[in-house]
Amino acid sequence: MSSVPQQSGNPEQSGTSAQSGKTGQPEPILGVRDLVKHFGGVQAVDGCDFSVPPGSLTGLIGPNGAGKSTVLELVSGGQKPDRGTITFQGQQIQGQSPDEIFGKGIARCFQIAREWPHLTVLENLLIAAGGGGQDTIGLALFRRGKARAAERELRDRALRTCEKYHLYTLRNDFAYTLSGGQKRLLEFARIAMARPRLALLDEPMAGVNPVLQAEIEHGIAELRAAGTTLLLIEHNLGFVERLCDEVIVMARGKVLATGQMADLRGNELVQEAYLGGEAGVG
Repeated sequence: MSSVPQQSGNPEQSGTSAQSGKTGQPEPILGVRDLVKHFGGVQAVDGCDFSVPPGSLTGLIGPNGAGKSTVLELVSGGQKPDRGTITFQGQQIQGQSPDEIFGKGIARCFQIAREWPHLTVLENLLIAAGGGGQDTIGLALFRRGKARAAERELRDRALRTCEKYHLYTLRNDFAYTLSGGQKRLLEFARIAMARPRLALLDEPMAGVNPVLQAEIEHGIAELRAAGTTLLLIEHNLGFVERLCDEVIVMARGKVLATGQMADLRGNELVQEAYLGGEAGVG
């Protein structure tokens, strides 16, 4: 089981203060440079370049097969790039294992929610924040009073998180009984318990009942309000336009354009990538 990233303070208080000497702007929390990945004869990512500002909600869009999910796989350690660099908070992380990258403060939310199905909602949250390790064992054996206090504090935080993500009435239900949208909310709640500095969200609206879409938006807003930087893949462009500060458009493994969604709709390269140039991006 992956270890939970141990942070020194809240995400909003760390990793966002470094300033660029040239521009006076914060250094990107994530930088991708000349990223390349082949799968056999298929070039899934072909010289991809972009950066993500700290504290932002950045959209990553493009037609199917553009390489978006592969980029998230490379950033999160699920795949190793053939070439290029991935920098997180000023340190190169390309080629490191998923556990190492998660431990640095990057969490990934998948297209299909990956909860622990035979544990309750509350147990899922407690495990997401637990971490384990020698410190926990030492507390249990030699500082039982402090261990009990820490356990109560963790449980209280998990219950507050259940409330925040509209899961409180389901806290004692097994995760496998939840609907698709409820499982997505549970995944956001688990990320919130882990307190990452960067969350990678892969199509959070996929398979979600329209009734729950507003709650999904609420869950994403809660993650951002807690200080987590977000990089989001999503095909629902209206959703992207409402929530994202900046949008990166990919096609054929490359970045085509970057900017505000309202401006990108009129970009000829973006129109061509989505619809063969026949109409604007709707």
